[in-house]
Amino acid sequence: MKKPLAILLIFLHILPSIPFAKQAQTIAVIEFEGLDISQVAAKALTNELESYLSNMGIYRVVERGQMENILQEQGLQQTGCISSECAVEVGQALGAQLLVSGSISKIGTIYSIAAKILDVETGEVIKSANYRYRGEDIGELLEGMADIATQLTGKSVNKTPVVTKPSSITPPKTPPSVPYTRTEKPRSVKYGPGTGSVVFNFNTDSLSSWSLNNLPKQQDLELRLYTTDGNNTQVNRSYIKNIYNPQTVTLPSGLYRIAVFTPIGYKDRIYDNDGGTPQLPRVVIKAGETRNIKIYISRSGEQLDEEFGLLAACGLALFIGFLAYGSKKWGHVGDDY
Repeated sequence: MKKPLAILLIFLHILPSIPFAKQAQTIAVIEFEGLDISQVAAKALTNELESYLSNMGIYRVVERGQMENILQEQGLQQTGCISSECAVEVGQALGAQLLVSGSISKIGTIYSIAAKILDVETGEVIKSANYRYRGEDIGELLEGMADIATQLTGKSVNKTPVVTKPSSITPPKTPPSVPYTRTEKPRSVKYGPGTGSVVFNFNTDSLSSWSLNNLPKQQDLELRLYTTDGNNTQVNRSYIKNIYNPQTVTLPSGLYRIAVFTPIGYKDRIYDNDGGTPQLPRVVIKAGETRNIKIYISRSGEQLDEEFGLLAACGLALFIGFLAYGSKKWGHVGDDY
């Protein structure tokens, strides 16, 4: 009888030292400080971290309401408690062995969470954690708190899913899309059915015969006509080999855009020959009518400068030659005296 009693006493003596009998540590999570974010948002994110630590089952977490009551009685404030001395004082007042503190800041579009676990007895930082997120939605930091909990404890956590409640408002039904088709009104409605003509007369009075005879053959004048219905379709293309002959074009009635391509060094201006006034590069062709358009071709400033430079160079060469000839013929006349 004495032997079993002795064994029982020995077992009761060593029971507190057995690992499985070790009790969970008490941990308190004080409200994180908000830097350039609202303190309301900082408090909500602190509660999220506290929830993750509590669900791990490895700590006894001081309940939020109880913690606020104790700190109020002790005249202590948890917000802004960043230093180790402050954390130790708060932890001792709460009777906690471990204390979590930190801050949540925003710089530009980057959110940052900094957290640490302190040993209340020694004031030593046991573990620190950081998380950064670039964006505009602060709600993304909810998942960041799960990452902070994993870093502080070394254990993975189950992230709380975000449930999106379906909208009770039924969106209006969108009719099936119909391919867009351009509907062009027939030209006959505005300009009359049938065809008409336009005569292009080229005016080159200001061009010297030398300029006309030296037009580059590979850059002859070119006349084009395009539709103006939005498709910009080319309906005529003519190379003007003889600028003295009018160019007649016959097309269905309608509005057309005129394009003149001149050689390098030349420019064009378009006139309504019937009215004698400048106009936009467009022409209306009416059924059964003939329009007269005058295209005025002239040299550009660069071409004039080139011709003037050539003439000046020729004149200078003649002048130098004359001086050289005179010097040779009369340069030694004074030697006879």
